[in-house]
Amino acid sequence: FDDAKAHKNIILTLFNIAKTYQALESYDEAISALLKALEINSESKLENHQMNCVLVYNLGQVLYLNSSYERALEAFESALGILHESENNGIACHETGIISHNLGVVQLELGRMQDATGSFLKALGIWNDLYGDIHPSVSDTLFQLGRVLEGAGNLNEALEIYRATLEVEISLLGKGNVGTFVTLFKIGQLHQDMGDSENAINVYVELLEIAKVSFGENHTSVADILKEISFLYLDIGMSEKSKKSMTEARKIFDVTLDQEQCNDDTSTEISFEMHQNAVFVKYLCDNVPAASAA
Repeated sequence: FDDAKAHKNIILTLFNIAKTYQALESYDEAISALLKALEINSESKLENHQMNCVLVYNLGQVLYLNSSYERALEAFESALGILHESENNGIACHETGIISHNLGVVQLELGRMQDATGSFLKALGIWNDLYGDIHPSVSDTLFQLGRVLEGAGNLNEALEIYRATLEVEISLLGKGNVGTFVTLFKIGQLHQDMGDSENAINVYVELLEIAKVSFGENHTSVADILKEISFLYLDIGMSEKSKKSMTEARKIFDVTLDQEQCNDDTSTEISFEMHQNAVFVKYLCDNVPAASAA
């Protein structure tokens, strides 16, 4: 173990073992492999600080996936500390941005909204310095910042951040791309939560077209969106449009249920959630008032 090259090879092997366990979702084994690699690296006469940072950062990732949020927080903070002690101290670098972003994600999970906001803003500053305003890392961090604001109850501010996220995504991917789906859904959901049914409908209609093109006309996501649109039409008194949307949703659920039964010759079980949705849609179709609103 005195040979630096042998140390490095063992550490890299343990790192690759950890990544394999991580891919298999065997997180405890991945954590053990990374801790062993860190132990060997620290005992080496030529301790590699860059390798140490990589190992600690990956340990934080696995701990997060294992829902060990407090330990993940410690790991990401430690990785940032190692970076700050390096020769690049004070210089915005991609690695600092990545770790700051992930630190914010963990802080968000722990409900530390103020800390999470600071981490995401730090990451955004780095992305802007390195890549400008249009970059996948910018949209990723903006989206997480929107989640923080939404979680803190600042819905108007969250809506603005989600809109900014969408603008970046459209610049990168084009309007109507499936990569904008989640952000659009968040925008529609916020309009709905804020009682702005008309704007929510407009967003969900846009989502509906993306879902049809990306997933197929009879995909359950299409039915789910139609169901939300139906509720929103009902909120603003447009019962005919509400019933039409719900009827379309019901047809999709009927097709999906038939396919589910045909694809499973050995079992008569049907997805409980899918069945409940179909029953619920049928009930609404039968009970939504037929008279249209003025």
